[in-house]
Amino acid sequence: MECVFSKLNANASEFVPSPKGNPRLVITPPPPSSPPLFRPVDEEASQKIINQVEYYFSDVNLATIDHLIKFINKDHVGYVPISVVASFKKIKAFISTNSQLAVVLRNSEKLVVSDDGKKVKRLHSLTASDMEELQARIIVAEYRTFVAANVQHARTKRAKGSCQGFNALSSDGKEDQHRISHVA
Repeated sequence: MECVFSKLNANASEFVPSPKGNPRLVITPPPPSSPPLFRPVDEEASQKIINQVEYYFSDVNLATIDHLIKFINKDHVGYVPISVVASFKKIKAFISTNSQLAVVLRNSEKLVVSDDGKKVKRLHSLTASDMEELQARIIVAEYRTFVAANVQHARTKRAKGSCQGFNALSSDGKEDQHRISHVA
C-alpha cells in the first residue's frame, strides 16, 4: 500500500480504507473557531466608557447633534448598532471588539444592550415632545477658531440683545477686563 503525504494530509487524524481496498486519508476539519478573545477592560476604563456612551445618548447631546438620532429613528425600538458606537474615537481608544463594548455597557444604568449584544439604546426613550421641549430651551452657539502667532490679548464680543459688552483675556487666560451694560 502506497500513500503520498502532503502538508495538508500530514495533519490528518486517521486512515480509512477506500472502496477499492486502498487506504485513503480522511481529513477532519478543525473545530469551529471560538469567538475572538479580548482583553478585559479594567474598572476605571469601563466607567469612562459607560460615562461617554451615556453622554452620547443624553438628552442634550441628542437634541443638539443628530448623528445618533438618525440611527435611533431607523429602529422601531430605538436601538443603535453597537458597531456605530464602537466606531467613535473616544470609545475605540478603550475597546478592541464590539462584543467587549457590549459587555461593558451591560453595566450602565441608563442604557440597554440587546440580548445578542449587537445594539444599544436608552433605557428611557426620548419622545418627540421631549425633543421639541429640549430644542426650545437650548441655544447653540457657533464659533470659529483662528490661529495667530504671539497673541497677547483676545477679546470676545457679545451678541446684541439683553447684554452687550466685551471680555478681554490675556495670553495666560485670566480675565483682564469685564464690562457688561444691561439694556432695559
